[in-house]
Amino acid sequence: MSFDETVFFRFIGYSKFINMYFDAELYNDKVKPWETVTYFINKTLPRLGWNSDEPEVVMDVGSGPGNISKNYILPAFPNLKKLIAMDATPSMIEVAKLRHPHSNIEYVVANLEDRATIKEWMGQITKLISIHCFNWLKDQKSGFQASYDLLKPGGEAAFLFGLQPPYYNGIIETGNHPKYNSYLKCNDNLVPDIELELTYLSNSFYLMAPIIAKIPYKCG
Repeated sequence: MSFDETVFFRFIGYSKFINMYFDAELYNDKVKPWETVTYFINKTLPRLGWNSDEPEVVMDVGSGPGNISKNYILPAFPNLKKLIAMDATPSMIEVAKLRHPHSNIEYVVANLEDRATIKEWMGQITKLISIHCFNWLKDQKSGFQASYDLLKPGGEAAFLFGLQPPYYNGIIETGNHPKYNSYLKCNDNLVPDIELELTYLSNSFYLMAPIIAKIPYKCG
């Protein structure tokens, strides 16, 4: 495969974006989330029937520094018993506890791909939300399975993430090119296994749909 330098420079731009969003303080300083995120919370979730008065134990997977958890997800549930906001990056949770404390929110360092860190909530969650997190998981299949195992019978999960983030191709091509691979460290951790194995087919939904379909629904 010939190397396209426009892809490389596009990736450099995305790498700055990626680094910014791993910085908890910079992430927190973003005043307003993307319009797609607010639409997902304020429009899509109610259409799924998630605005009922039922008591809810909600989990926010990949919560970051907590601004979306507190200011957007928390108000979306009228009868919230508890919101567990988890992120795998300790600095994100530190900022969340400092900047966005709330009596109904428990901020925890946990990783959906490490079941030992989430075992105490297995079978307890009524609603699980994950916003722009699954595109960072190495093993998305195990992430979906863990999400299912966290739910109570009758519980539901909703995910928002990019099926074809444009930085994947840049990461793969740059990481494999001898002239530019020194710019990348641990590039394998930035691309899901399914992308590395299949070089990201034109529509990865058709790759993930069978994975989701194999996870049975929990009857109430």
